[in-house]
Parts: sequence; structure tokens; C-alpha cells
Amino acid sequence: MVLERYVGLYRDPVTGNTRTLTLTGGELKDGNTTLIPLSETHFQAGTADRIYRFQLNQGQRAQFKIEAWQYTNQVFEPVEAWSPSSDEVESFEGTYTSHDAETTFLVEVIDGVLTLSQRPGRTRMLTPIYPNAFSSGGQIIRFKGALSGEITELSLSLGRVYDMKFQKTRN
Repeated sequence: MVLERYVGLYRDPVTGNTRTLTLTGGELKDGNTTLIPLSETHFQAGTADRIYRFQLNQGQRAQFKIEAWQYTNQVFEPVEAWSPSSDEVESFEGTYTSHDAETTFLVEVIDGVLTLSQRPGRTRMLTPIYPNAFSSGGQIIRFKGALSGEITELSLSLGRVYDMKFQKTRN
């Protein structure tokens, strides 16, 4: 069985959350959990009732779905880790507002690091994960844009809140 084809970074397109599958000692792992092969494309997560079902794509890394009572059609698609250039990082700068959350974020580069600030005086560093996505303290921050490539919104996912949208109001 060729387990190497499953190794890498994956994201949930709805929440932005990630999973990294590794190969350790001939075993496929999701974090510390060993994925036990049931077939070429189906794996059981340790002794749990979770099943990982991979869909092989010709010439590309497979995506997978986790099947268990607490996961409803949760799909993970392969992505590449990302190290943005300074120009790419600067393209995210701006003010983002959510009327639903009644809050505003200021995104700016400070000493070469992308930061997210919120009143009163709370500033967090954003760590790049995959293209247009960053993490900070267990939160996923994704930047989305128009077809022109201009960034128009910020999406925040944390805990049971996912894809909370903040519109870009100022550059």
C-alpha cells in the first residue's frame, strides 16, 4: 500500500481548519492518531469509530472525508503550506468590519509581521498556513477577494463559529 500519497497538509473549505497527515514508522497519522488501513482508500482513526475515506484524483493528492456521528460530511482538500512575500502580506492590510459581530479589525504589517488588532488594545500576530489563510491562537483567519484579486473580506473561524465575515472598509 502506498501511504505516501496521503501525506501533507489538508484544509476544510468551510471552516478553514487544517489537518496534517504524516508517515511515521510506516504508519499514516493524523496528529498522534494512527490511521489503520481498512482498504486502499479507507482508514479507521485508531480505536475510534471515525473513518477517513480518501478520493483518489489522477496526478493529484487525494481529498478525504471523515465519517463519524460528530462529523457531518466534513471534507478535507489538499493544500500546500505557504510562505507569503512581503508584497503579498501587505496586500491584506486594511480595516475590516462586521456589523453582526459589532466589531472592527485593523490588519497591518508591524516589523514585517502581519497583525490583527481589535479594541481595546488587543493585537495578535498572524502565522501563514496556506494561501490567504493565517492562524492565531486557535483561530483561522482567511482573506477572500474579488475576481480582480483585490482583497475584499476577512473570514474568521474559531470554535463553533466559522466563516464569520468582515467586509474591508478601508485600505
